[in-house]
Order: sequence, then C-alpha cells, then structure tokens
Amino acid sequence: MPTTLTDVPLPGRVVAYAKLPCVICPGRSTNFCPPLEEQLQAELFHTVARQRWEPREFLFRRGDPAGPLFKITEGIASVSHSLPDGRRQILRFLLPGDVCGYLEENGRYSFDGQAVSEVITCSFPRKDFQRFEKQQCIRRGSANRTVGSAGGTCFKLAACRACP
Repeated sequence: MPTTLTDVPLPGRVVAYAKLPCVICPGRSTNFCPPLEEQLQAELFHTVARQRWEPREFLFRRGDPAGPLFKITEGIASVSHSLPDGRRQILRFLLPGDVCGYLEENGRYSFDGQAVSEVITCSFPRKDFQRFEKQQCIRRGSANRTVGSAGGTCFKLAACRACP
C-alpha cells in the first residue's frame, strides 16, 4: 500500500507555485507539464495525491478498474503484462517525468505498473485529470496534447481527442 505524502495543499487552499514540489520536480519539463503556465500547474497539482511506493509494489494491475493516472517524479517503475505461460514481459521502464496508467480498455487498466525502486508519483484522479485536460483543450483549441508514449506510439487522452 503506498504512503501518501503530505506536501499537497488541502482542498480549497491556494498555495503559490513557488511553494509547490513542482518547482523542483525533475519531470516538470516533460509530458503534460511544460505547456502549462505556473498557475495552471498549481491548479492541476491541487488535484493530486503524492504517493511513495516501495520496490515491487504495484501502482496498478491489468484488469483492475482504471483509477488514477501516475506521473513518476522519483525512482524507476515498469509497465508490463503477463504472458499465457506465466512469464512477465516488460514493455517499458518509466523514469521521472514519465506518465503511466492512462491506457485502459473498457474502464480497466490495460497493463501492470510496478515500482522497480522506491518511487514517488503524482497520482491524478482520472476524472479530475480528464476534466482539466478537456478544459485546457477548449481554452486553447488544441487536440495535440500527448501524455506519454508506449512502444514508440504516442497516445492522447480521450478527452483531448474529442476537442473541437
């Protein structure tokens, strides 16, 4: 079970961007954070739970109901799936700045996500993240936001694909 870190502001409490962990996050320059101004990064950060995961602990399991999306901020994790003969195939190693848990099928995670080392994540509730992303697409009129890649193919959030 992950440990929830306490550096996230309480709901409804506005904190200056300079006081958020985003300022020193090694992943702030990758995936969906770079195009966001400081105010929008702070707004997005207020939806997260920062969590610490121990080595070999699962962030998510294939077939489980799709919950949060995860941005790795420290450590190394992997995305994998089980083969019919019981072996595990690692599809990707995740480093700080990488996003995982966004691929789902019929409302269930498509793969396993597991901590390789101690990992710290920003865990975004899926519905809050999709709502935020949709608002940004509408504000900017852009449907080209990518949140990561797996196997060399970029994936866009469903909310963004639906943008005008």
